Amino acid sequence: MRVLRDHLCATDNWDAAAHAYAAEHDSYYAVARKVEQWFRSLFLEQGPDADSRRARALPLIAEDQMRVPDHFLSGPDFPADETVRRSFFGED
Repeated sequence: MRVLRDHLCATDNWDAAAHAYAAEHDSYYAVARKVEQWFRSLFLEQGPDADSRRARALPLIAEDQMRVPDHFLSGPDFPADETVRRSFFGED
């Protein structure tokens, strides 16, 4: 709601404000969806490849919880790039 409010307050053109909000919303959703897929891949998938991912990543996460992306609680403004993914999966 904050983002929509900010766009509406920034202009008298509410159509443009709504489109700007929609674009930003889509960007936020894409980040949340990407990070959700990382969590699903690490914690929910089954099979030898998933077991291998967990065996590599979980001990590293136990040592350094900053490896876990915090987008669900802190919002989508944090980086969600390949560096963050590799750290989460213990590939760095």
